[in-house]
Amino acid sequence: MNKKNSSWKEGIQTFGRSLLLPIALLAPIGMVMGICSAMGQSYMIDKFPFLGNEIVRLIFSSLQSITSIIFNNIPLLFAMGVAQGMAKQEKGIAVFASTVGYLALNIVMNVYLKATGTLADPAVAAQVGQGTVLGIQTLKIEALGGLIAGLVAAKVADRFYRLELPPEEGFIPKAAAEDIGSVAFADLDMEEMSRIKEKVGHGFVPFVKVLVRACRGEGKKYVHYGVTTQNIQQTSQLYTAKEVTEIYKSFLADILEHLAALARENAHTVMAGRTHGKHAIPITYGYKVSVWISELLTHLERFEEAEKRIFTVMMGGAVGGFNATGLVGRRVQEQVAERLNMSSMEVPSRNMSQMKVEYLMNLCLLCNTFHKMAEEVYYTGIEEFSEVCEGFTPGTIGSSTMPQKINPKLAKGIIANSQKLYSLPATGLYSAVRMFEGDSSSYMLFDGLMEEAMELTAEVLIRAEELTRTLNVNKERMLENANINHGLDNSEYVMMKAAERLGKDKAHELLYDKAMKAELEKKDYFTVLTEDETLSSMFTKEELKQLIDPASYTGLCSVLAVEMADKAEKAAAIIKEEHKNQDSWEELK
Repeated sequence: MNKKNSSWKEGIQTFGRSLLLPIALLAPIGMVMGICSAMGQSYMIDKFPFLGNEIVRLIFSSLQSITSIIFNNIPLLFAMGVAQGMAKQEKGIAVFASTVGYLALNIVMNVYLKATGTLADPAVAAQVGQGTVLGIQTLKIEALGGLIAGLVAAKVADRFYRLELPPEEGFIPKAAAEDIGSVAFADLDMEEMSRIKEKVGHGFVPFVKVLVRACRGEGKKYVHYGVTTQNIQQTSQLYTAKEVTEIYKSFLADILEHLAALARENAHTVMAGRTHGKHAIPITYGYKVSVWISELLTHLERFEEAEKRIFTVMMGGAVGGFNATGLVGRRVQEQVAERLNMSSMEVPSRNMSQMKVEYLMNLCLLCNTFHKMAEEVYYTGIEEFSEVCEGFTPGTIGSSTMPQKINPKLAKGIIANSQKLYSLPATGLYSAVRMFEGDSSSYMLFDGLMEEAMELTAEVLIRAEELTRTLNVNKERMLENANINHGLDNSEYVMMKAAERLGKDKAHELLYDKAMKAELEKKDYFTVLTEDETLSSMFTKEELKQLIDPASYTGLCSVLAVEMADKAEKAAAIIKEEHKNQDSWEELK
């Protein structure tokens, strides 16, 4: 087995190398822009009069305009560069797919903005996060959109290239299937596809027309046979979501390993447990981390359980009833689903969108845990708490004016992207109830929702991985804060011990009285306890001192921390092994 394919870290290195091409291109382009700009300045013209020549100025102005186009489309460069670098075969197809995917994304965003009445006036578009990409006014997705488009294109191109439908059903002649399957990317007339697109105004028909012309024999009769554009679009969209989810799981494996280390290292790190923003009873930081682990394991379980409902293949034709293909069409759909490791829709109606809404909700629930984690880091990292802080490297600048500022940039990013993500399922629910057997407005909207949701989730996961890997825990400050109430946080513990002799109700009355006396009279809690005749008759001073020690009353916090650390490590190992086996299978294919 090729170690490069089986190793996640090697994959990261490959991804890093794929970024070198667009980055390397930007350097000389930037230099040309800088030179052209400098040559047009008045002080340069005064020093070198020939620069004021009309032809010379036209040359420099033209070069600056040409190079600025490249800079204005950096996301497209990254989409193409990543696709070229990450694709294992047919890199040209992957680059083409990344370009089409990036353009489609921007077109869908434009349609969505128009449909929702949020398309801004071009004069103020930049102020509301909109911009123009290749003449299309759309949401500004910057380089991340290009990166995701490139990654998805590379994966999809590798998986779908030369995919053959099973001829054994007799759906189409074997010779026709072989003819269609023999068409290479180089055989497709891209210029003709563009001409047809301008004429018919349809996104998929031009490809069908060009593919038909590229076939040499019987295949011409059977291209796009018995299915509709929406069948192809939705199936590929959900397949893309399936593949992206596998990338998410790889991130989750690393995050679980980081959290396992945090939980194990801080299983006995005492801190204040807080409810309603106030001290409750002591816990350990390892226990707090165990809560996050438990939720993440539930999310993994939810992802696995939902796959059969979400990642589905539809090939039912115009309205989903297999009108053109009958029982053979249903069997073909089932075989395609099997080859893609997806489920076959029982009723492939174009009116069904719940699987997309469920996927959006699952992403929201996942990011909600990271949002919770980030909020904890954000607030317990302020100076008044100083219990944790994000890792940072020398040279990091948090503020342009305050030299001392080091902001929680990772936590901020997780919070902001999660909050933005939460709005998407609601929009999907409204769009999922379009009338009759299908509505393209719903498809277009979901295209944008799915794309944006996957981007936002990727943003959250990238930051969460770094946060959990670099988080610094201030054990001393946690213990100091746990003792800030001088033992009052352990009142329940004293009460439970006293209840063994007095009963719960009387013990509660007694300890409530002592706690209020300490609070209202500003007295030392330990002194208040030792001065009480009932308590002093039951416990020695040393015993009372031990009872109000936060470290003495953490229950099973340490045990739970270690248990969840073990489960996190096991889950991470399973995910990585599954990915290793998958890569091995991909290599064999």
